[in-house]
Amino acid sequence: MAVFYDAGFSCPTQEDAQTIVQFFQDKTCTLTNQYPLTFNSSVNFYKNEWFASVHPVGVAWGSPETNVKLLKEGTLNEIGQLMYDIFQQQHQWQYYYGVFHAEAHERMMENELLVEILEDYEKEYVTGEDAAGSFKRYYTGLVLDTSLAKALSVQQVFDFFNSNYYWIPYDEF
Repeated sequence: MAVFYDAGFSCPTQEDAQTIVQFFQDKTCTLTNQYPLTFNSSVNFYKNEWFASVHPVGVAWGSPETNVKLLKEGTLNEIGQLMYDIFQQQHQWQYYYGVFHAEAHERMMENELLVEILEDYEKEYVTGEDAAGSFKRYYTGLVLDTSLAKALSVQQVFDFFNSNYYWIPYDEF
């Protein structure tokens, strides 16, 4: 079984998801080791929600496309930082939440992530229960729409990302 590193976005509309996907079509970024990084991207509709998925080609464990040079810790961190830099600069993108990590897109589609966030947030910050791990550590890298964070009353746990989004910074960046 392969493990893919990708970015997943939960979007309000198909057009919003398509905007993100189109940005990455035919895009090449050059890493510090001079490797040209390209992307696969797709739009999916699942459980009444639109998702955009962005997968840096070669960034997977156990796949025929695996490029071991990209999976070195420093290079993988550079790819993650590159992805978040792109997210941060794209103020026109519309999504509820997004994250880059191992199997991020699949996790978003298979789980009710916002329900999990609220349940874990309540355990750790409202009722003081001993949550199964630190909220910030568990949701590291999550970028959340500002208005959604305020509506859910969780914005105090997140840091500023850009004018439209908050996030829980990824420790490696």
